[in-house]
Amino acid sequence: MIELWHVVALAVPFGVGQALFAPAYQAVIPEIVPRPLLVQANSLYSLTEPISFRFAGPAIGGLLVAGVGPGPAFLADAGTFAFSAVCMWLMRARPAASSGPAMPVRREIAEGFRFVRSHAWLWGTLTAALLGLLLYYGPFEVLLPYLIRNDIGAGAGGFGLVLAASGLGAIGAALVLGERGLARNHVVLMFFGFGLGLGCLALYPLTQALAVAMAVGAVSGVCFTIGDVTWSTLIQSHVPGEMLGRVSSLDWMVSFGLVPVSFALAGPVAEALGVTETMIGAGVLSAAVFLAFLLVPGVRDPERWAAEQAAGEA
Repeated sequence: MIELWHVVALAVPFGVGQALFAPAYQAVIPEIVPRPLLVQANSLYSLTEPISFRFAGPAIGGLLVAGVGPGPAFLADAGTFAFSAVCMWLMRARPAASSGPAMPVRREIAEGFRFVRSHAWLWGTLTAALLGLLLYYGPFEVLLPYLIRNDIGAGAGGFGLVLAASGLGAIGAALVLGERGLARNHVVLMFFGFGLGLGCLALYPLTQALAVAMAVGAVSGVCFTIGDVTWSTLIQSHVPGEMLGRVSSLDWMVSFGLVPVSFALAGPVAEALGVTETMIGAGVLSAAVFLAFLLVPGVRDPERWAAEQAAGEA
């Protein structure tokens, strides 16, 4: 019989794997994709991720659970990870150009911190994400399913439809960005994308129908994808290759550093203030906090660099 501590124990290595995979994935893209195609590459990822994670994956998983039961379904899922591991093991990397003698890990981490601290567009965005996700993540993951079940009466299936609608919005935004590229004021667009995506949390308690909640989910998917594609492209374009892995690791560590605190606080705060009040307050505050960092001097430097480059090429 499975117990809660079994799930917790399994979640730890899974989280470690995610923490190792995500920064490495972000850092390796510029090594295999030409710089002019970075927007398209990041858009392609933002297209395939919701298709597999929010559409094909849940559908196949549901069929497996219904057909053979949850145990064999989990084994099949584990098999897909094993298949990926074999594919990675069979890959052969090209010899990398030497960048000098290896430094101690502590020194590399310190250099990454110094690099981020010296660029306002980096530390400003990371700090905005740290505070914005602290306010947003717990209410979204903990309270939104409760709201859909108790206020809308849709249950787990309704929550799945809201997530699917979010994935559909993400797919649409990724297709448009892959075709049109980044806007001229891409930093402003990125901040408003993330900010409005966070702010959508405040709209869910105001909905009384599942279709409206799905529409809100679709809008949030569009907004977050605009922010994600722009941010990934900015990092890959303006961070030197030898620093990219360290900066990407700091990105994930800082951005999601307070998410466990957000999960822990969501329930007690909702019990004290009410679910509706908590979600509205968290959505408004997270959006306001995130957008406030757009006023930090130097946070729009990448826009200035792009304009100077375009003027030099004219």
